[in-house]
Amino acid sequence: MRLQQKFALLFAVLGLTAAINVGVAVWAIRFLERELAWPLESISEVMSGLYEMKRAVEDESAAIGFLRGSGALISGEASERTDQSRARFQAAELRIEQSVRRLEGSPSYLMRSGVGTTRNLRDRAERLRALGASWFDEGDDAVRSSLGHELGSTHELIERLEGRILRDTSLAVEHSERLRTLVLGLVVVTIVVVLLVGVLAVSLVRRWVVTPVEALRVAAARIGSGDLEHRLTVVGSDELAELSSEVNHMAFMLAQLHDERIERERLAAVGEMTRRIVHNLRRPLSGIRALAETTRTELPADSDLVGVQDRIMRAVDRFEEWLRDVLRAASPLDLQVSEVEIRPWIKAQLEAHEPEAETKRVTIELDDADAPDRAVFDSHHLGHALSAVLTNAIDFSPEGRTVGVEIGSENSMWWIRVSDSGPGIPAEDIEEVFRPYMTTRATGTGIGLAIAKRVLEQHGGTIRVLEPQNGDSGTVFEMRLGVELANDGHVGGSIGQDSGH
Repeated sequence: MRLQQKFALLFAVLGLTAAINVGVAVWAIRFLERELAWPLESISEVMSGLYEMKRAVEDESAAIGFLRGSGALISGEASERTDQSRARFQAAELRIEQSVRRLEGSPSYLMRSGVGTTRNLRDRAERLRALGASWFDEGDDAVRSSLGHELGSTHELIERLEGRILRDTSLAVEHSERLRTLVLGLVVVTIVVVLLVGVLAVSLVRRWVVTPVEALRVAAARIGSGDLEHRLTVVGSDELAELSSEVNHMAFMLAQLHDERIERERLAAVGEMTRRIVHNLRRPLSGIRALAETTRTELPADSDLVGVQDRIMRAVDRFEEWLRDVLRAASPLDLQVSEVEIRPWIKAQLEAHEPEAETKRVTIELDDADAPDRAVFDSHHLGHALSAVLTNAIDFSPEGRTVGVEIGSENSMWWIRVSDSGPGIPAEDIEEVFRPYMTTRATGTGIGLAIAKRVLEQHGGTIRVLEPQNGDSGTVFEMRLGVELANDGHVGGSIGQDSGH
């Protein structure tokens, strides 16, 4: 996931969390308002209507001479029926009627008292009106007594309704406490969620940005101080991971350039030293050959020393040719390719190493049954590469053993494999043997295999170490290149020659 996508997802989660938190807060406020404010307002409305109705009933009781709401006579004598008392009674009736009508229109009252109670109040109000009219018209004490009893019963019914509503109010308060606890719990949960999301955001930012940037800073400091082997651990596929990969690639390229620069400097120094040695050897060799040639002309034709002088001159000529080859090897690598017959060329290379093999009591065996007839390469430079590998094989082979040379081909490629019966190369040193100045021989300089690798690369080929077959000990070097040259073969750089791995 890209870094931008990660932050977009993180901000989306934060925005969603904030929106949920705001939504919960708004819902909680409206929920509390609906569940707490409305019941209290409706209860207040109902209690007000019942109180007004109860006061009207008490006023009716007083208008006919009873104690307020008790239904008992004030005295033993009947109260007088006057127009004033009738007016007071009728005004109270009107207030009762209005109160009953208002309560009947209140959903809260209907919900708390029920339809039966509402009908009962309506019926009582009708009976009170009828009994009151009958008494004020006729003055019958029995009617007055029934009216007083009905007023007392109605007053008691209203008080029972008030008590029931008060109990409902107490329950509503308890319910409000539970609702408040629930809402507070939701708010606390949302706050905790916001805090957790914040902690997650900080952790992700630290993981996605802070930690990789700190690792990049440390890597830049270490690479800048010369630690070119330092590498970053690449995690993920975002921009910082790509940057870490680029830093690792940069460190690899710097290390490679550093090694190449050291290699060029070392090889240049060896090349300069080689040219000086060749220059210093040529003069005494020329004197030796001239002396041998002069001596030969002065000897009788049948003298045994004539053959000795011929051998001396041939040895000097071979040494001179070898010095010229060394100079070519010490010069910038410039391939002079041509089509070469493989079998004569390889036999000439092996004959040059026969004296060395005889000295070590080692036999060189050639298997060229599968060799191609011809190939395009630089016979001199490839001969130096083969010479470095053969010299190593002969040096490390025990006395009486065999150095095998196998030539084969496959499609457009051909190869030379040189195997020995020596102690072999440790696995951790296989890649190192091709680096300049890496040698395990006391008399080696570590240049030969480096030159061989360079020559094969210039031919577009490779040189590598193979596992011996059939579990045998020793080392197998394979030089593989195309029958036709893969590149132009021109490259600069001073290299010297020696064997040794």
